Amino acid sequence: MKIKTKKHLRAESLIETIVAVTVIALGAVSVGIMVRTGLVGDELSQDRMFATNLAKEGIDAVSNIRDTNWLRYGLQNDDCWNTADGPLINIRNCDSSLIGEGEYVLKLNLEDDFFEYILVGDPGADIFDEEYLIYECQVEDLAAGNHNIFTNPTGLPAAHTCEETTFYRKIEITYDTHFPATAHYMTVSSEVGWTADGEQKTLELVGEVHNY
Repeated sequence: MKIKTKKHLRAESLIETIVAVTVIALGAVSVGIMVRTGLVGDELSQDRMFATNLAKEGIDAVSNIRDTNWLRYGLQNDDCWNTADGPLINIRNCDSSLIGEGEYVLKLNLEDDFFEYILVGDPGADIFDEEYLIYECQVEDLAAGNHNIFTNPTGLPAAHTCEETTFYRKIEITYDTHFPATAHYMTVSSEVGWTADGEQKTLELVGEVHNY
């Protein structure tokens, strides 16, 4: 029969303490990793949701251009539904100003009281080109007061202030006939890019805008 001395008891107590501290430390590290993973996951979900809204807005904005043309040209809207400029002097001939197939920056005119979407062509193929960068703008609207909008502005009046975001948006347009003058609808691809944790991410939505 062995009799444990005080020396042996102290050694066992020390070992138990070390084991207990190690277990607690590992638990704390695991909890920390789980919390950080959860926070990163929430941030990624928020970014993806925001990117989805920006992409959807891109398709809606092209539809808005079509709707504006219908209002402007009345009976001639069948020929001018997809024009990029307006109002035109000669509404019977829109061929020279139709939106062609290609890649565009979607801009919002902030210089007038009536905000209007504009497509600017041939900006470059890379979604992360500076031309596609989205800005957060504090807009002073006489009708609606001050509010935030996320856009690529065409101008910056003194009443508005804009700051860069980490999001980019590119619009790509193709036609069912590949010719804007004979097409019945356009296919609009709205791609949004952003950077999270040093990694570039993209999201794309596709919709159709028709000349009903």
